[in-house]
Amino acid sequence: MQTLITPPPHDAPSLPYEEQVDHAREALPADLPDDPSKVLVALDVDGTLVTANGASENVRRTVASSIEAGINVVIATGRGVAATRPVFQELELPSGFSVSSNGAQIVRWERAQDGRHVYEKLSETYFDPRAAVQAVLGVIPGTILGADGGDERMRVNQYFPPGELASVEDLHELEELLSFPTLRMVVRAPWLTRVEFEDALTSVDLSSVECAIGWTSWADLTAHGTTKAKGLETLVSDLGIDRRGTIAIGDGTNDIAMLEWAAHGVAMGTATPDIIAAANTTTGAVDHDGAAAVLDALLERY
Repeated sequence: MQTLITPPPHDAPSLPYEEQVDHAREALPADLPDDPSKVLVALDVDGTLVTANGASENVRRTVASSIEAGINVVIATGRGVAATRPVFQELELPSGFSVSSNGAQIVRWERAQDGRHVYEKLSETYFDPRAAVQAVLGVIPGTILGADGGDERMRVNQYFPPGELASVEDLHELEELLSFPTLRMVVRAPWLTRVEFEDALTSVDLSSVECAIGWTSWADLTAHGTTKAKGLETLVSDLGIDRRGTIAIGDGTNDIAMLEWAAHGVAMGTATPDIIAAANTTTGAVDHDGAAAVLDALLERY
């Protein structure tokens, strides 16, 4: 399965699965709605649901069981639609919603008769990335840029390292690239360490946009105020779900707003201290089935 950037190695302790479920059970709010259709679980993808080898059997089982129980399972990811589709295929989801491109796009998915998932765009939030991109280029000359326009293609100023994008790459000159409607601008500098990259980005004013830095020298820029939390807030309003019934699980800086927004935020075991601080509790690492443990505990309620 295409996972974009693989989570870095970690030394998080491996707890027995049942101990993780016990911990998740104790942490769940007592006042969750009695009706599972009034519960929404937002799941990050990379580092939360999947490793480089895809989703585990426990993740597949608990996601499927949650949907069968009537719980609203939403994929909340930085991935654009081209890279979100493989998640639905990997988990064999019949249908559902995604908050993609870090909240810039809300999408409804259906599985067609041929097994391929097709989508309908419900909302999109575009922005002008020009000022932010010029600021980044001022401190990281030669930055690789990818403009996500909300479709199957990524418009780039130079090609990304092999295997990093699920989208088809269309090569453009910088000025032309910046002229396209953009949901998310990917900033990539593979020759820099993650620390060097973050230091460079924090040295310039990016306050006019949302900037989420990944595990490596990769960052996603979206419109100011556009986050996974904002997308989920719109979705729960449309679905008639009270925020009391919201649960979010994630591990990255782009999950912080979502973890703070949800009634019950769960950080993965490999999350950094700032991400853990945004959550109500933690669970095991992705390769220890931490997200599945939370879902198993939740399923006991329904």
